[in-house]
Order: sequence, then structure tokens, then C-alpha cells
Amino acid sequence: MKTTHIKFPVLTFRRIAAPEMFGVSRSEIEEDGEGATLYVATIDARQLPRELEEWRKINPRESNPNSRVSKDIRKTLEEAPLSFILRNRGLTILTQKTIFDNKEGVLSLEMADQELHGLLDGGHTFEVLCDFLDGLPAEDVEEANILLKLEIIEGVVERDAVVNIVAARNTSAQVKEQSLENLRGSFDRIKEVLKDTPYLKHISFKETEFDEEGDKKEIDIRDILSYLICFDVEGYSGDSHPVFTYSQKSEVVEYFKRNKDRLNKYIDLLPVILELHDKIHLTMPDAYNSKTGGSFGKLTGVVWTKNKKRMQDVELPFIQQTSEYKIPSGFIYPALAAFRSDVKVNGGKTTWKIDPAKILPELIEDIAEQVGKQSQEFRNPNKLGKNQATWSLCYFVVERGLFRRNIR
Repeated sequence: MKTTHIKFPVLTFRRIAAPEMFGVSRSEIEEDGEGATLYVATIDARQLPRELEEWRKINPRESNPNSRVSKDIRKTLEEAPLSFILRNRGLTILTQKTIFDNKEGVLSLEMADQELHGLLDGGHTFEVLCDFLDGLPAEDVEEANILLKLEIIEGVVERDAVVNIVAARNTSAQVKEQSLENLRGSFDRIKEVLKDTPYLKHISFKETEFDEEGDKKEIDIRDILSYLICFDVEGYSGDSHPVFTYSQKSEVVEYFKRNKDRLNKYIDLLPVILELHDKIHLTMPDAYNSKTGGSFGKLTGVVWTKNKKRMQDVELPFIQQTSEYKIPSGFIYPALAAFRSDVKVNGGKTTWKIDPAKILPELIEDIAEQVGKQSQEFRNPNKLGKNQATWSLCYFVVERGLFRRNIR
């Protein structure tokens, strides 16, 4: 593993604390997992090493230049630069080793592992400060008097310890659980399974994540997890359904976290699950119209884009197609979860009893009919999505279809 050395001048440098200072034994430090040394430095902001841009993986958030936090930081730089060090928390950096040359006043940060080292906190400060200084005329840069505080933590060797530090240091704007799970590596298996898909680059595995063009990623990892949990045959049956995946997205990450060891074996099914989600969306309108002779576009909550001059067709990223219908997710979840009856668990592996794509065409009309009937009864897509009976009706359609094919 290649080691990076980042060197830059500092104005002040001080070692603050290490567990050994309190008589803590080395074995206790190793058992705690967070045995480390803390340093604090002050630098002229113009000396901020831009190489830190390449060491931001351990920061759970991506900076958003349009956020309130970024705007407040910039306002301080513009209106009260001399007070910046008092009003800003500065940067927190994790290193493998920290070396200070007292004679030259130069600090060297040694980093080797992107999972353990780098800019842990202060991503917004780093980006706004760099952008601010880059935008100043040369003569103004020379006169810029901005001090920046650095906290440097040396010697953290466990990934979980990094996560604990991140969580504890982000209380002013609480880090969302999916960001911490991403930092823990909980989604690495998902990334591996989806690595060859065209939509992986559009999935946000942490809060406020942007693509290479600077646009916010459109697919939330919580949605991916919710679809996955719909197929948890060990947690749910034909009589009980994971309705919370639709109605309580805040619980989805927690459920995955609690049942990660079990759910990991379902991740291999994910590419088919995601394609199935979009195929249901694409085919449900015509299937409903064909089965009932009705008009899917008139169901409460459904929008037919052809009736809206300025509305674009709905993107279906998992199959790279578009739909003329904007369909409430309360319609889609019960239909998708119905195919849970097509999952077979054999020891530590999960497989399909039959490829869902093969049976979807013969089942989608009956599924669409059930969803349509429930829609007409409730006239409220949210109530429909939360209704256990709707999920059961859809589940029964797929279960019956498998039975007819003599698939157990």
C-alpha cells in the first residue's frame, strides 16, 4: 500500500493528549480500539494542502456548495476573515503518522489507507476555503489573513473506531445512518454486485452525494435496501409483509444493520430485483387497461405525462427505459414484494425458483387488477401502500402462479 506524505508549514503545533499520559496500559488502548494521539495545529489558510482533496473518503458527507453550512462559511470569510479561526471548527485529519520539524516549522502527515486516513471532518470548510482563495485576485491573496485550526488524530487502526469518531463529532448536524454504514463498509458487497451496471454511478451511498458532473445522485441507497428487504423470506411470509419498507424509510437502514449477516446472501439477487422493480412500473399501466378495460391514468395518484405539457416521461434507471406514467410507490411496493414467494433459500445462498422476468408477463395483469381495485377503494396511494391486505393480494397472485407451474 503506497504511503503519501503531505508537507506544509504551520504557525503553531502542539501535542494535546495520548492515553499513555493517564497511565493507561497499551493492552487497554488496543482493546478500546481508539488508542491514538491528538495534535492541534494552526496554519495560514493559504498554506492549506490541496492534496487533502484526494483523502476525503472517510468523510461521511460530500460537501454541498449550496448548503446553508457552506454559505455561512463563505459569509465569515468575506465579512470577518480575522475571526474565522474563532467561528469555524477547522479540519479534523486522521493520519498514520504525524511528524513535526520544530526547526523548520513544517508538519508532515503520513497517510496510507483511504479507509483509515484523511479528512474526517471539515469537508465544507476545505472546499469553501479553497474556492474562496482561488477566486481572489493575486493582490488580495497576498493580503488575506485567515487562520485555520487543524486537529490531527494519529494512530487509529480500526475502521469501526473511525466510524465511532465520525458519529461522535457530527452532533451539530447529525450524520445519517446510511453514511455511517457506508463508512463501515456495509454496502461494499452491494457495490461489488452492481459494479457492472450503468446505474451504480447514480446511487448515493451516503447523504448528499454528487456525481462527476456535480449533480446530486438520484438513487438513494435506502430505496435499494428497501427493495432488497422486500425479498427477505426468512423475515416475512405470505401472512406478514415488510410494509415498513414503503412507509418508514427511516427504519430501512436500521433493519439492514440488524440483519446484515442474513441479508447479505440476498444481495446476489439485487440486479434482478431492481430490473423487476422497473419492469413492473413499465408494464403495470397497459396490463391494468388490458385486464379491466379501464384507464390506469385515472387512478388516484397516477399521472399520465402526455396530459402534462411540461412533464417529462419518468426515467426507469434499472432498465434504461422511460414510462409515460408517474406511478405512486405505494402501487409498486406490494407488487414487487409479491415476488418474494419466488425466492428459495438453501443454506447460505438464495436463488430464484424461476426467473421473475419469465413469469411477470403472465402475472402482471392480475397484479395490476388487484392494485387498481385497492386504489379505487382507498382513493389514497399512501393508505394503499400501508395496507397489509394489498400486499397479501399481490403476494397471492404470484404464489398461485408458481403453484400452477408446479414450482415450490
